[in-house]
Amino acid sequence: MTVCPHCFTDTQTLRSQSERIEALEQDLAEATRQLRPRVAVPKGFTKSETQIFALLLTRDVVYKNEIWDAIAHTKQDSDLKGLDVLICRFRKKLRDSFGIEIETIRSMGYRLPREHKDAVREKLAAA
Repeated sequence: MTVCPHCFTDTQTLRSQSERIEALEQDLAEATRQLRPRVAVPKGFTKSETQIFALLLTRDVVYKNEIWDAIAHTKQDSDLKGLDVLICRFRKKLRDSFGIEIETIRSMGYRLPREHKDAVREKLAAA
């Protein structure tokens, strides 16, 4: 039996634990993907904008870190300032497409008022 000199665990156990961790990470990634909200969106929205839109429609308040977590896999080498720019552009698209505004909750995140959510759902259902 070979033993790891650092933790004194046999290598077969370490290999087994490593394989189990990898399987759990894959399961977690799949579960996270399935939990992302899905909503119909108009054409012309980017993948990141679609994810932000889904969060805004399904939650009362969307925190900046939640948005960042949702779009991080599509945004390489970005920062929160880049998120502010993305939200700014997305606001314009929402204004042009639906005539609605995203409200900013200072130092926290964003929200879409309930009446705006209802208007968006009606418009998407009619399309």
